[in-house]
Amino acid sequence: MLYFYRFIVTILIFSLKKAILNNFNLRSKKGANFELAKRFTIVILLIFWLILIFLCSGQVSKASSYQTKTMLEKMVTYSIHVMNSVSPVKKEYSRKDILRFVEEYHFLFRKLCHFAVYLVLGVIFSMVLINFTRWSFTKIIIVTCFVCFLYSVGDELHQLGVQGRVASFIDCLIDTSGSLVGSLICYVGSRMKGMKE
Repeated sequence: MLYFYRFIVTILIFSLKKAILNNFNLRSKKGANFELAKRFTIVILLIFWLILIFLCSGQVSKASSYQTKTMLEKMVTYSIHVMNSVSPVKKEYSRKDILRFVEEYHFLFRKLCHFAVYLVLGVIFSMVLINFTRWSFTKIIIVTCFVCFLYSVGDELHQLGVQGRVASFIDCLIDTSGSLVGSLICYVGSRMKGMKE
């Protein structure tokens, strides 16, 4: 499994190597420092996010399930608190009601977490490509989705070696769709930024 991740990292380095070397011509010294800091930050953020995904998929089934159930329970409890604070009609829910809700929607919540985590990865990876290449946005979206799909496959294969976890091709498709939405968000953001300038 470690070889698969090395393969993904090699693809990332190979695809960015030429772009980094060719497009690192920074104009003014002041602008150069800002650009350098921005690019460095984006790359560190990408590495951090990839490691975070890897570590989360390495959790045993019980720990992972407990973590997402606890997160969902806190979100539901907080949402009820917020609704009661703004609504004139107060509704009380017992802990048993909240736990029943958590059990019922836990599976859906986990799939939404997959989508959200890879949406963020899609945004970050698109930002890396925007800052290090001069590719068209169509190419950036395609490369982002392809690399995120490969990383998702590696992530699912990694889970095969973790106690109680299984690999799911559906999760790969959810992850890839999240990265697609993330790269589209990046596209819309860059278009809006271009319109302002």
